[in-house]
Amino acid sequence: MSIAAGVQNLKDVPLFKSWGVQEHLVLYCVLAVALLTFASLRGLKESGTLFAIPTYVFVTMCYVMIALGIIGPWIGWKFHPEAVNQSWGRRRRRKPLDWWCYSGPSPMAVRR
Repeated sequence: MSIAAGVQNLKDVPLFKSWGVQEHLVLYCVLAVALLTFASLRGLKESGTLFAIPTYVFVTMCYVMIALGIIGPWIGWKFHPEAVNQSWGRRRRRKPLDWWCYSGPSPMAVRR
């Protein structure tokens, strides 16, 4: 599942649009599975080294994203509320478990 989702996300990256990812999704999924299989067959030490580099890059980019989100307003970045699709102020106040409780009429209150 995650390989298919990752390959589908590649079609939106401008660098990969020229590769024709949209037209050949299954081919790129099969190539990704073959690459992972080949890397896993190399042995534990080699595959650990091979998969460590992308993992460290991913974790580092997550920390960079969090840091830029925190530091961004101080370096002049502005928050664009028009891009947010949630209405924060217009919702009614709810109790903590109100989403879990049935809010319709009670079955006991219905007369026959």
